[in-house]
Amino acid sequence: LRPVLRPPVHDPAIGVVSRPALRYLAEMLVLDSPSAMKYIAAEDLAAWDVSADEAFDAAHRNLARSVTVTLDAARERADQPHPARLDDSGDHYVTSLPLVDGWLASLHRITGARPLVFPTSNSVLLLAYETTDPAEIAARIQDAEREWTDSARPICPAPIPEDDEGAVSLYE
Repeated sequence: LRPVLRPPVHDPAIGVVSRPALRYLAEMLVLDSPSAMKYIAAEDLAAWDVSADEAFDAAHRNLARSVTVTLDAARERADQPHPARLDDSGDHYVTSLPLVDGWLASLHRITGARPLVFPTSNSVLLLAYETTDPAEIAARIQDAEREWTDSARPICPAPIPEDDEGAVSLYE
């Protein structure tokens, strides 16, 4: 069971378990298997006899197990001016990592700069760092917009940081 960050589904007939994650984004649940990913519906939760909150908690714990790989990649690329591209082979759910409590704060501690992540598609997370140069931040946003526009399964071109209180939000 994993959480996924996606654009919200506005058609209730689709029936996926979902909750707001950030402005313009929702968090959904999927069941991952070696050959497929299945979105979870209310009927699945009823069959498992668990609440949505219990399922989301379990999904977050499962996702947190894959954090080490991405922290290592962040260390290797912290001084690069362009964003690091974290591609997902289908096993790490990199675009959902902003949902893991403390993940962005860990990147900040490792690199000394506030991370900005861009979940541009269901398989690509761009990772950049805040600077005092507005042109540099604008360039990173343009990089993300290009990725997002070219994606067959776009999520969001906006940077996602962690604010001073530790909450994940869209960059202002």
